Amino acid sequence: MSFEQFDFVHHFALMQGTTVFIFSMLKRDDIVDTNEVLILIDKLEAFASGKNCTLVVAGEIEIALERLFPDDDEIQEYVTDFASYSPGGGEYLYDEVIMAKRSEYLIRLIKEKY
Repeated sequence: MSFEQFDFVHHFALMQGTTVFIFSMLKRDDIVDTNEVLILIDKLEAFASGKNCTLVVAGEIEIALERLFPDDDEIQEYVTDFASYSPGGGEYLYDEVIMAKRSEYLIRLIKEKY
């Protein structure tokens, strides 16, 4: 549902004197799932602390960022970072130290925005 459609429905509901839970009219994809964001933050915290820096977790973070924040350009920059991660680093790859710092910043960014 576009903003214009949402705005029209909201005004129409007010004009009719009805109480409407507007968010129920939105598609589920239009709302960032709070539970999924919390799971993502847990994974980022484990990654940042060094408790779980596996390629599997990096891949899960990468996919979650892409799926949860597809229209957020600032957050989307981190998708490539996690795709470029390898334990120990390497040529053109990020190591645990770099990704821990990026994870910490990303946690703050997500908490501020969402």
